[in-house]
Amino acid sequence: MLLRKLKKENIDNLIDAILDEFQEEIKDWESELEIKGKNITIANVEQVSYMARYDEIKVNLKSLLDYYDMRVKQVRGESLQMINENTDYKYSFAEREKLVDGNPKYIKIYRTYLEVKELHGMVTSIVEQFKNRAYSLHNLVKIYGASLEDITL
Repeated sequence: MLLRKLKKENIDNLIDAILDEFQEEIKDWESELEIKGKNITIANVEQVSYMARYDEIKVNLKSLLDYYDMRVKQVRGESLQMINENTDYKYSFAEREKLVDGNPKYIKIYRTYLEVKELHGMVTSIVEQFKNRAYSLHNLVKIYGASLEDITL
C-alpha cells in the first residue's frame, strides 16, 4: 500500500525520509525477538503482532524494491536512448554500457535501489527469525503442556 499512498508524490525526493522511517520502525527488533525472561503467554501474544508488523514492512519494502528496479531500468533505457540519438559514433555494446554506468543519474538511482534492497534483505531476515521464534514458542508450549499431563492430583 506504500506506493498507492505515495502515488501523487515524487518518491525519489522522499526516499531518504522513507528509508529512515523504516529503519526507525525496525530499530528494536533484537529486543523484541528475545524471549528469555518473558512470560510464555505474553511472548505468544507478542509473536502475532510482531510477525504482522515486520511482514507488513517487508511487503512495503518489496514494493519499493520493485519500484526502484523499474526506475533503474528506466534511467538505463533513457541513457542508452540519449547516447544513440545524440552521437554519430557507433559505440559497441560494451562502450554503451560503460557510458550508462558512468551516468550520475543512473548511479544515484542504482545506489538508492541497493539501499532499498539492503533494507528489504534485513527485514526479510528479521521475519525469518520471528518465524523461528514462533517454532520455539510452539515447542515450549508443547513441553509445558506435556509437563502438566504428568501431574497427579
